[in-house]
This record gives sequence, C-alpha cells and structure tokens, in this order.
Amino acid sequence: MHVVFVYGTLRKGESNHHVIEGATLLEEYSWTSGELYDTGAGYPAMFESSESVVYGEIYKVNDTILSRIDVLEGFQVGRTANLYERVIQTVQSKGNQYDAITYIMKTRPSSFQRIDSGNWGEDKLDNDSKNGSV
Repeated sequence: MHVVFVYGTLRKGESNHHVIEGATLLEEYSWTSGELYDTGAGYPAMFESSESVVYGEIYKVNDTILSRIDVLEGFQVGRTANLYERVIQTVQSKGNQYDAITYIMKTRPSSFQRIDSGNWGEDKLDNDSKNGSV
C-alpha cells in the first residue's frame, strides 16, 4: 500500500476522482510545502517551495491505483521526460503527519498563474464567482 497526497483533479468532487476509486481516504484536510499554479488546462501543478503551502487530501492506494495515477500524471519510473516527478514528501493534517507520494512538476511555464491560497478547490470557486458561474 502507498500513501498519496492529491491536490487537484483527483480530489473528491473533481473531474479525475474516479481514477482513485477504491482508495481509502485518510485525511480530507491536509497540507504540505509547495506552490500551486493553475496550468490553464483544467488542472493545477505543484512546484517545490519551502515558502508556501499546498492543500489537499491524503489517500491510501494499492499498486493498481498508483499505476492509474502515474498514467494520469504522465509519470513513468526511469523516464527522464516525465511531466511530473513522483516524490515522497511530508504532509501534515490536524494531529497527524505522513510521508506521502506527491506529484511535483519540475518546470514552470511563464503562462501558469499562481494560486495564492494553495487550494485548487478554493481557487476554482473564486474564479467561478468572478465569472458569474456559481
């Protein structure tokens, strides 16, 4: 079994949550160090940073579910041209701490927009309300 931190479209209620169907939710509210950016393509990207925090959920997944996440995230073990890298990162929750697999993008295009709150769901709500889509 693996512990995975999800911060974007794999979260509950998001478009790719079905990819982790069968996973066990360990923490609904958790955070880790990093910076979150909107890619403009309907999903966020997380980058390494000790200056900011990214919020998400923690799941326990089996090898099959982890393989499905790898496909979604464009990650392949041993490949140098991965879209995301799979790293183990310390993730906090209220009263608990986990060493969780986290998908980090290595290169940030200038077109990406920083999500100051560090919370993908919150950012989408803010954008929807600004656009009259709520």
